[in-house]
Amino acid sequence: MSHNYTEEEIKHLKAAQADAKNLLQDPASFNKRFEELFSKYDKNKDGLIGFEEYRAFISEMLISMGRTKVQSSLLLTYFQRADNDSSGQIEKEEFRKEFKKRLREFYMMNF
Repeated sequence: MSHNYTEEEIKHLKAAQADAKNLLQDPASFNKRFEELFSKYDKNKDGLIGFEEYRAFISEMLISMGRTKVQSSLLLTYFQRADNDSSGQIEKEEFRKEFKKRLREFYMMNF
């Protein structure tokens, strides 16, 4: 994906990337942020993340990574991969793994 970032966008993305690095290196910070995100996106508080809840999470996360548009097919692929037991819902530990995976992906990006 080719995108010409402004200096301000690069500054924002690098700060977000530094935050991702911190979360990956500090388990306490990671767990706190994870709990906040899980609570935020588990809209109906059933302890599971459905596709629409996941769509909101991944869209926001990808946009914070500098992507302005997220393809629906990409969202469905990510959701299916995160749903390890194919239950149609992402359980809390599946969501934890998915969050960590997306953080690693973001941390490895170059701007």
